Amino acid sequence: MQKPRDLDGNDTPVKSDETASTNLAEVGRHLLARAHQILAESDRRLRSSDTTGQGGPLRIGISSMLLNFLVDHPANALLDHASVTSDICSKIVKAFDDDDVDVAMVMDVKNHRSTLGDDLVAEFDIEFAWMKAEALALEPDEPIPLATWPPDQHIILNALSEEGRTYKVMFTGPDYASKFTAVRSGKCFAVVPKNAIISPFLEAEDELLPTIAPKKILLAVRGDPHSPQFKQVVSVLSSFHLAGIQHMQRQ
Repeated sequence: MQKPRDLDGNDTPVKSDETASTNLAEVGRHLLARAHQILAESDRRLRSSDTTGQGGPLRIGISSMLLNFLVDHPANALLDHASVTSDICSKIVKAFDDDDVDVAMVMDVKNHRSTLGDDLVAEFDIEFAWMKAEALALEPDEPIPLATWPPDQHIILNALSEEGRTYKVMFTGPDYASKFTAVRSGKCFAVVPKNAIISPFLEAEDELLPTIAPKKILLAVRGDPHSPQFKQVVSVLSSFHLAGIQHMQRQ
């Protein structure tokens, strides 16, 4: 039986079926891993092209407490070509970090600023106030009845603790809009963005209620800062009627 030889006429070792199968399996695993990598990179490029003017729906992630400002904005035609996700700030920041949204508008708490990093394009103050139903009156010797929303509960409770005021949480829930429903019952107060207080609600200005300090709102946008769509997004989302706006445009 003639031994197999290579092109130079040298003897070549005979590989068993088991060895060949092992080599093919290793090649297959390598190719499969590379295919997954290519697909992931392609998907990432497609998703991150939205604010650069290359097409695709704009994906906006915004804190639930700011959603009404976006919907009621005179320039909300921006939403005609956008998908909007509203949630608690930490989830919006994570979605931005994971490249699941192109825009993030959140309160400056925890480590959100560092996570948004170089994509942070503007920051500004948001003013808070106490909200109540018209029939509700605050009794001096009674704990302040509250409706809270877990993500911003610390704003209220810290202010009350610093003033030495007693309180009782009468309602809390994960849905931001449900806080307004609770206040409408006429049995509790809530802290909300000042310019979100509209009829049938009133701003509660009782001297027994502590002042709530303004907080920072952060706006991050991913994409080409020179593209028309990028500039429009920054312009619209920076013009909410919250408080004094401090632009911090990315160069």
